[in-house]
Amino acid sequence: MAGRISPWHLEVFLTQGDVMTDCRTRSILKVPKDQALAFIRLVVATVFTFYYFFGLLGAETNLVCSVIVVAGLLHAILLLQGPYVSWLRTPTRKWIQIFLDLFFISFMVDVSGSSGQYLIFFYYLPIINMAANFGLVEAIKGAALAGLMLLAFRLPELTSAFFMETASFLVMALFVGILLDRELYPHRAGADTDSLTGLLTKVPFRQLLEKELTSTGYESLTLLVIDVDNFQELNERYGYAVGDQVLVALSQLIQNGVRKRDVVARYSGQEFVIMLPETGEAEARQIATRLQASLAEAVFPGIEGNVQISAGLAVAPYEADTVDGLLSLARKRMYRGKDLGGNRVVSSLTE
Repeated sequence: MAGRISPWHLEVFLTQGDVMTDCRTRSILKVPKDQALAFIRLVVATVFTFYYFFGLLGAETNLVCSVIVVAGLLHAILLLQGPYVSWLRTPTRKWIQIFLDLFFISFMVDVSGSSGQYLIFFYYLPIINMAANFGLVEAIKGAALAGLMLLAFRLPELTSAFFMETASFLVMALFVGILLDRELYPHRAGADTDSLTGLLTKVPFRQLLEKELTSTGYESLTLLVIDVDNFQELNERYGYAVGDQVLVALSQLIQNGVRKRDVVARYSGQEFVIMLPETGEAEARQIATRLQASLAEAVFPGIEGNVQISAGLAVAPYEADTVDGLLSLARKRMYRGKDLGGNRVVSSLTE
């Protein structure tokens, strides 16, 4: 390959200047909304702590309750801190936060006695938080957990009001979850799509990636760049109609091989990109390898041999934390795979 410019290197040279400049705004969904909910939580915890220790609730103070009140206030303070939020905002730990929130709310309602009925609406806060950060399904799960938590505290004196309150939790989860699910994942709601494959196009994909990278709620994110090996030669030999069939088949294989939260786009020509939130290098490599194996088994009428792909990956925030930085690094690694003969998944330029 030394001294020779391949079609793939020519393509990257021609497209390097085509950089989107209007993707600099921070996420208006995740960052401000999280901070607003955290501030509301802190105000509520502070007011409740004041009322409790100054005897304004009419409840007797004891050591256990006092510890719970202080712990609730400390939890609210820590949720304004980035590291604590990032630690909690993962698929495995997210339920720690919502459980703690619901427990402290249930405790407030229980300790407040007859005044507790006016605090029921605070149950909506963790439900909205789940909808904003994890989507509709998780919001419904959060609403169900809120109902169970309320039931646990009210079991000795269960009334018909409990069922109305639980129903209101589910209604809130459905309403906010559907609304925010469409805003968080516009790739499911008919955003700009490629006419051939039905996938997202370049601009909306960059906007979603920018939104994810500027949020405070991710621990790691992997970007996969995939390109069909020898695609120009395939077009010249079999015709562009056959090339289009290959692109459509590959897009379907990619969509079938990723999770609901992952975002797939046809970035340009035969180049596809996949955003994998909360995914490390090892898992991303497995996804790319499975795609290679699935494509190798696919049969295309009139084509001799198998269609192969090369993939490069980059992990945020460890290797890059901007849209262009991730794309550049993942694309370089993808071209490295082509230089090595194609049909490779590359995560380091030293491979």
